[in-house]
Amino acid sequence: MSHASLRHCLPTILLQTYALLLCLSPFVTTAAGGEHTPSYEARCLQVITTDDRGSSLSYPSRLYYDRHEDEIYALCEGGSKIIIYTSDFFPVASIGSGRGFTHAKSCSTANNQLYLCISDDTGGHLQILDRALLPSGKIFFSGFKNADAFQPFRAEIIDNHIYVTGNGGDGVLIADLEGRWQQAMVPLTMHLGIREKAPIETFAIDAPGNRIYLLSEEMGKIFVFSLSGRFLYDFGEKGGSSGKLSRPRGIALDQQRNLVYIVDYMRHSISVYSDKGDYLFEFGGKGYSRGWLAHPSDLCVDGQGRLWVADTFNQRLQVFSIVEK
Repeated sequence: MSHASLRHCLPTILLQTYALLLCLSPFVTTAAGGEHTPSYEARCLQVITTDDRGSSLSYPSRLYYDRHEDEIYALCEGGSKIIIYTSDFFPVASIGSGRGFTHAKSCSTANNQLYLCISDDTGGHLQILDRALLPSGKIFFSGFKNADAFQPFRAEIIDNHIYVTGNGGDGVLIADLEGRWQQAMVPLTMHLGIREKAPIETFAIDAPGNRIYLLSEEMGKIFVFSLSGRFLYDFGEKGGSSGKLSRPRGIALDQQRNLVYIVDYMRHSISVYSDKGDYLFEFGGKGYSRGWLAHPSDLCVDGQGRLWVADTFNQRLQVFSIVEK
């Protein structure tokens, strides 16, 4: 080839080479607007199999991180027990039916108290425990249709308001501290050509209290609202392959890295998104060794940015570090 021909072809050759390098690089992806999004991977740090008495965990199903006490609450449905762990993985205490509650669906903390979502035939309510973990009151919900049959699944108290999901309610209900209905966040979505309400089972609220992420297991989608109830955007897609959600049952926010974690019960995996809703990667898969999962049900992020996962059918908790490649 002559020098003149080479000069003529050089821009095309350089462009093709640059495109090839982009395809081969696994470490950086380009986000909308030209910004570079880091690439991450998950590393298993710890496997937890026992409670404070040395007994084996029995089907851990729900997790909650108390940022004020730097403690993790693990609800085990198999023994109707909640075990409290320190951030160094030590089980410091547990509570069960001896404290006057059964059929707890989840828990959260606020105002120096522990709130349990109770769903039983006596009437769904929030059971309040004081810092000594002794029963100190109950909150029943009222003021909306089918309130008498309402069974709470997940509740969080922010700025003297209760945000709660459950059966018999639309989306996320917002109530005062007496349980009286004030308003609701009801996400709408297109399903089979029809615009309908999306059932919401659980949610996560960011630490500043600006946004709430509503998770619909049935629709395989996440709906993001402001805490005042204004819809912002949604993301996620129903399906059984990589990048899709089959039976998502838990959601957690990683505000150190601006990531959203979704646990998928049927795909035995954790899907990772940016807080804008861009799918990034997933990890896990069905198995029994360290780092593998069997029907995981929930997850939470602790104060050090580590991801705790309720590995339900493996009857253990696993703790992961999400690190940038």
